[in-house]
Amino acid sequence: MMIGLLVYAMNTWLADAPTVDRVMFCLFALGQSSQMLLSALFHQCGCYDANVFTWTARLDYVGIS
Repeated sequence: MMIGLLVYAMNTWLADAPTVDRVMFCLFALGQSSQMLLSALFHQCGCYDANVFTWTARLDYVGIS
């Protein structure tokens, strides 16, 4: 879904925007998508055992920061 929003934004809202604005929006979108993916991974897989919990919690914290 985020890729679709990114493509839509690039072709509509940011069609006449400077390159810097387009790059910054892409960085934001990629950061937001990775944060959501890592958080979902933690919440789905973190309950299996202590090692998996520790590993996925670290990924979740990386996504948050």
